[in-house]
Amino acid sequence: MSGITIKAAAEGTALELAMIGEVGWDISASMLQRELVGRTEDLTINLFSYGGDAIEGLAIYSMLARYPGKKRMVIDGVAASAASVIAMAGDEIVMPESSFLMIHEAWGLAIGGSNDLRQQADLIDRISTSYRQAYSARSGMSDEDVASLMAAESWLTAAEAVEFGFATEAAPAREIRSAAVPRGRFAKVPQALVQLVEFVEPSRPRAQVATAKAEDLKLLVTAPAADAKADAIHSLIPGTQTEPVPMTIHNTEAADREAAAIQSERDRARTIRNMCEQSGAGNEKANEYINSGAEIGKVREELFALVTGKEKRSISSRLQDSGDGLLGMNDQEVKSYNILNAIRHFSDPTDVRLREAAGLELEASAAAVKQSGRELQGSFRIPADVMVAQIPGMGAGRRGIRADQSAGSFTSGGALIDTDLLVGSMIELIYNRLSITAAGATVLSGLVGDIDIPKETSGPTHYWVGEGQAPDASEILVGQLSLTPKTVGAKTVLTRRFISQTSFSSEAWVRSHLSRKLAVGIDKDFLYSPGGQKRPLGLRFTDGVKTETLSGGQSKTIDGTSYNFGTFLNLVEMETKVSLANLDVPSMAYMMNAHARGAYKTTLENAQSDFYILRSNEINGYPALTSNQLAFNNTLFGDMSQVLLAFWSGQDIGVNPYKYQDSGSVEISILQDCDFGVRYPEAFVWGI
Repeated sequence: MSGITIKAAAEGTALELAMIGEVGWDISASMLQRELVGRTEDLTINLFSYGGDAIEGLAIYSMLARYPGKKRMVIDGVAASAASVIAMAGDEIVMPESSFLMIHEAWGLAIGGSNDLRQQADLIDRISTSYRQAYSARSGMSDEDVASLMAAESWLTAAEAVEFGFATEAAPAREIRSAAVPRGRFAKVPQALVQLVEFVEPSRPRAQVATAKAEDLKLLVTAPAADAKADAIHSLIPGTQTEPVPMTIHNTEAADREAAAIQSERDRARTIRNMCEQSGAGNEKANEYINSGAEIGKVREELFALVTGKEKRSISSRLQDSGDGLLGMNDQEVKSYNILNAIRHFSDPTDVRLREAAGLELEASAAAVKQSGRELQGSFRIPADVMVAQIPGMGAGRRGIRADQSAGSFTSGGALIDTDLLVGSMIELIYNRLSITAAGATVLSGLVGDIDIPKETSGPTHYWVGEGQAPDASEILVGQLSLTPKTVGAKTVLTRRFISQTSFSSEAWVRSHLSRKLAVGIDKDFLYSPGGQKRPLGLRFTDGVKTETLSGGQSKTIDGTSYNFGTFLNLVEMETKVSLANLDVPSMAYMMNAHARGAYKTTLENAQSDFYILRSNEINGYPALTSNQLAFNNTLFGDMSQVLLAFWSGQDIGVNPYKYQDSGSVEISILQDCDFGVRYPEAFVWGI
């Protein structure tokens, strides 16, 4: 039953107080005062609440903090939001292993003019400060660490709460109470709770609290030392007496959007705090950026200039004719580059703020188009500097093009990287997902014009000569493998809610997702493309590549057609054909799909053998790689280092906000110029 109830404990020397329900509605300071007036006995407080009115929570916290008896606070399931600060008033705080404590930044709604909204924002900041001080006083953690936990909407288990100092004891698990939680209020409700609770339409205050006076709120910041004045303060604030007001069904979607926007803002605040901490700018500067609504890219730019004293020059003024397709973007610009900034702008080109936030991305796009001389095929172009940037932990990056970047100090870009995630090179993300690169294909990136790779088509003739005689002239015939840019594209759909995210993890996911889309297409076409004016010629149709008919082995029906996977002798014959071309090297390998792998793992080498064809991921001593890009019963054998995979500078992204506008989604297309070729086709044999 919701509300506040009190009864004598079994031993008769203490009281048991139950506080269940929503703070400000089911649980209020006035209710608590009526129950505790004139009492001094020790209390065991069983608390279960998802929170509610933030100021009411502070008033209850202050009242319990000055209560003269000893207080044993038991979190009987969940103490979230405003209820979590109430829990901090306990002398002992006990959490069963099945319970959760959730802390986050205060938030609220306001209607009115600009002054009303400013006052509401100031009030929310002051309330968050009061909560942060209460958490810090209990846990012993620094204000900055607590602020980070609050910004992230942290749901703490019993063990985590004890570790951080928010609780004093973890007790055996007990059944979690089932109670309603307002829909859309929280972004990260643990799955363990989702299955137990009923989600209802939220109640809301009848009036806003933005009219609270600053001088009154100063007293709240000093809690729990504010003693009885906290109750008086609460009574001075108009509109804090609230009642449930049902939200109409049309407001449910708005509440969900509001929750997503709140989470996005928390991500922005956390990222800014991380950067200010690492740069030495401090928490005060972070608060200034957060409260002013500064975009993350602008914060990076200002912090970099502040610490290094370097004046930012336009990218166009620094264009280099370096031959590697790079614009000359510095480390800070590469790490600041955010694809989502540009996508957000082009999904709503009329929004001036989104245009300003995408300033770096749009400037880099224009410079990349200007340098390459290639026409833009989408909304914006990702420059080569971002495509091949090396960021620690993400692999080779622009090794061989530029010196490695270091994230060790602020001046080299260290403080400009969010501590949770590094986003990495687009090119590296693409070719790390290619089965052909996993097998050893050579990747060329950052190309500008057409390239020709020389290769010997015949070797020199040898001669026996007498003493003092010169050998007859012999000619080495040299051919060329030409690679020219051909455009491959892919499409995906992103929701507007996702696009609104500002976290590094969202940016990293977009890069990874787009790269995966391209990698699948490139992989498939390398193997099976019939070629043509617009697309490269695949290995299956390349002149000089040999074939071996698979027969006599296991048969299997795939998509209604029966295929044979051949015998060990078929595979040995494939190896022989490569050897006869004098192209057998230790790096050769097999590649097959899951159907073929299953067949070879269950087929003996011959009737007298005790060994299966495929064992320990090897066939006859050569690595056996699996890729479901291979079709039917096809098995490929050869030296994948003979493959050249070429990427040209830049990547064009198209944004279409109109195709799915009814559902609020945006279509994203990605276009990349690439080509592939094989230096010596005789190094490959297809088993078909």
